[in-house]
Amino acid sequence: MTFAVFQSRPIEDRLALAGPLARRVALPVMLLAFLSIAPAARADVGATIIERCTHGQSLSGFSRQD
Repeated sequence: MTFAVFQSRPIEDRLALAGPLARRVALPVMLLAFLSIAPAARADVGATIIERCTHGQSLSGFSRQD
C-alpha cells in the first residue's frame, strides 16, 4: 500500500505577501477604502434629519451645517 506524501514548498518559492511591495500598496489601498466609506456615512445624516422632522422628534445633536 502506498501513501501520498505532500510536501510544502520552501518559503523562498512562495508569494511574499508581507514584502516591501505589499507594504507600499497597503496604505494607499486602506486610505481609498476609508475615503469611499466616509461620504456615504455623511449623506445619511440628511435622511436622518428628514425622518426625525416628519415624526416630530427632536433635532438636538445635529449641527446647523447638517
